[in-house]
Amino acid sequence: MRAIKQIIIHHSASPQSMPLDNAVALFDRVHKQRLHPTSNWYWLHIAYHYVVSANGDYKKTRPIKEIGYHAGVRKVNIESVWICLVWNFEIETPTTAQYNTVKKLIRELQSLWDIEVLWHKNVKATACPGKNFDFRKLEEELYTQEEKKVAIQDIIKSNSELWDKVEKTKKYITGKDTMDLIDNVQHSLSELNKYLRTRWF
Repeated sequence: MRAIKQIIIHHSASPQSMPLDNAVALFDRVHKQRLHPTSNWYWLHIAYHYVVSANGDYKKTRPIKEIGYHAGVRKVNIESVWICLVWNFEIETPTTAQYNTVKKLIRELQSLWDIEVLWHKNVKATACPGKNFDFRKLEEELYTQEEKKVAIQDIIKSNSELWDKVEKTKKYITGKDTMDLIDNVQHSLSELNKYLRTRWF
């Protein structure tokens, strides 16, 4: 199995919504000509690993183990999984059903790998997935408040442990500039933890 580092969100830039099977058939024809002349395990030529229609239905169109050549950057293609939402989000807004399906797929993939979620435009000069795709909304709704609190607690704990380690090594440090730098690091860790506790607890 290849090492997966990113989930990349894409939109089809289709002029209007279309049923899932129609979208898959269209992408299959286009990608066969431009990207993947040889079919994959699913007998499809689609570069995307998942296609999500406006009503939230989705289809797995490329096995995770197979690379999809669509980013325009080879390294990104090798390390990423692609989710394509049907519609043009330069004009329209993703449906709630699409957001919900994308969140479900991201959760499933992140349960397997420690991977980040990116837009197509994060890795290539493009407008994709469109100005109306609300990435902040997706991030905010992806995890429950309790899950976020657990993550913040882990950060606070790690910061505290680092502060303690720095404090124990100070007796071996010489030079005022170095000591000032270390003091600033400890101060920043303390201030960050103070902010996180105030914000979340």
